[in-house]
Amino acid sequence: MLMSLHFIICSICQVHIFPLLENVKYGTFEQCFVLRSINIDSAQTIDYWAFAYCYHLKNLSAQNLTQMICSDTKTVGTEGTFTGCSSLVTVSLSKVTFLDSCAFTKCRKLNYAYLPEVVTVNSATFAETYSLKSIYLPKVKEIGDKAFRNSQIEYAEFPEVESIGEYCFSSYNDFWGYYLQNTKLATIIAPKLKYASDYSFAYVGAVTELDLPNFTTIGENAFYESTINYLYAPSLETAESLLTAEDSVVVASASLTNCSYDASNATLIIQSERDSYAEDYANSYNLEFIDVNDMGRSIRVTDAGLRFGYSFYDSQGKDVEEYGFIYTNKEADRSLLKTENVDDSSVLQLKAKNYIHRENGTTTFNLVFTGIPQSAYDTQISARAYAVIDGKYYYSEILKDNFDEVTQLVLADDEIDEATKNALNNLLNREV
Repeated sequence: MLMSLHFIICSICQVHIFPLLENVKYGTFEQCFVLRSINIDSAQTIDYWAFAYCYHLKNLSAQNLTQMICSDTKTVGTEGTFTGCSSLVTVSLSKVTFLDSCAFTKCRKLNYAYLPEVVTVNSATFAETYSLKSIYLPKVKEIGDKAFRNSQIEYAEFPEVESIGEYCFSSYNDFWGYYLQNTKLATIIAPKLKYASDYSFAYVGAVTELDLPNFTTIGENAFYESTINYLYAPSLETAESLLTAEDSVVVASASLTNCSYDASNATLIIQSERDSYAEDYANSYNLEFIDVNDMGRSIRVTDAGLRFGYSFYDSQGKDVEEYGFIYTNKEADRSLLKTENVDDSSVLQLKAKNYIHRENGTTTFNLVFTGIPQSAYDTQISARAYAVIDGKYYYSEILKDNFDEVTQLVLADDEIDEATKNALNNLLNREV
């Protein structure tokens, strides 16, 4: 019966005849070379290989589809549900939560995928999608091995993703049998990413910076032959590898407690907290260690001032070309407070004119706002410091506060002397 169905389907271009179909079985429309359009809105599941090599399929309507099913979830195959649908241009599956392995492999004209409910992208799902330029998967938490291998994707945004599989974004030469650098992918946004498998970002050749605030674990060779030269990972705990690009910077913190990477990259720079495991690791491989530390906020009672304090340390004692600050009078994160965003209106930059070189090798400097009027006591200020060495900027974390909040902290602090508190109360009373 299945075979006769194949012959019937292969003789027509459009299918609208399955109003009660709930499951499209394995291989049902396989190699229907003339099939161009199909409406299966009643279908809830599609089995592995169901539409494989429907070369001319352009339009698919499956509005109630919730799942694509692997034939064997333990084995990564080479072909999946829509493998080889080389004319498929757009995919809109509003209810699908799971994509099987290789689901869209070799969909060479696919340039748009709307998948708002997908939670899992399995292995090689979008491999060899040469026309896919960008993808936004708002609910995906897990991305499998080689998911975008040989894809021409340039922009990838995964706001909820927590893990990425091996060789996820790499290019591969099938004829010669070796990996190549992917020179297309320029932007990866994954703020909740926690785990990168072995070779996850290997051979990525256009991305230079990764901002991963929740990143905890790095697999072996995760950045092998990659152009990524700046990794912000303040939650990093365990690393089997680090950046391999020349003059790379890894920003970690005291959270890092284990790094097994044999640092053959002698130009690698570690930025973290002094007296931490990260500093010990850097010293053990004679790597440059840098600490740009925010020292907190304080009040100046003499002129209604708000002070943000910072310190800088470089283990190699290189000449610092400039100390300074980037700040704004609103809530801001790292992506905004960078020198390239300075507009002298909403984001400002100030060179530090006064700084003190300490005997322990650190340099301290402050950003001070004076004469703050009472009407601006609750104005939020976000600020960070920077130091420039060899034209490269090293930033501190961001301090955020307002005059009113710091005042309350000072008055509630038992370790601050009464004279300071009285002076602060006098200042506040004068403002009333």
